[in-house]
Amino acid sequence: MEIKLSVHDGEGFTRDIAVLAPSGAAVGDVADGIATLMPSAGDTIALWSGSQRLPPAALLGGPGLRNGDVLQLGRPGARDLTASAVLRIHVVGGPDAGLIAALPRGVFTVGRSPACDLVLTDPDVSRHHAALTVTTAGISVRDLGSTNGTYVDGAAADADGATVTQGQLLRLGESLLRVTRGR
Repeated sequence: MEIKLSVHDGEGFTRDIAVLAPSGAAVGDVADGIATLMPSAGDTIALWSGSQRLPPAALLGGPGLRNGDVLQLGRPGARDLTASAVLRIHVVGGPDAGLIAALPRGVFTVGRSPACDLVLTDPDVSRHHAALTVTTAGISVRDLGSTNGTYVDGAAADADGATVTQGQLLRLGESLLRVTRGR
């Protein structure tokens, strides 16, 4: 089994690594090898996924240890507010089709700017195109003054916002997005 991870050491050093291990291998089986790749590891071999310490018995390929995951060496990373998100936003059309992001409570911005929560490469999407607001009362989308507008199932959403229900189609530029439930 091969898993590609990014490992941060807490002192500004990050290394992308590929872990090769037999099926059924656990964190404890590979932690020493990962630590030897990090210049400031010292004797600290604890691995963290966000704010969760990975126990030595955690299996590779399980939560926190899948392709593309980011680990911290020796201390917890930033708390992952998206881990508890029960909603997802799927890009189902356009240049970024296939992209999926957790949609946590609060305001979630979409656009081409790296400062947005969901960054799209669609040239017809504005830098700060739209904002989704997720509360216990529901989901709404506001257009942030984009050039090409934001649409919910074909109806324009303005700066005052429009209600979004699960499964409805959002159009931003040439990109189509859909909010769904599930992990």
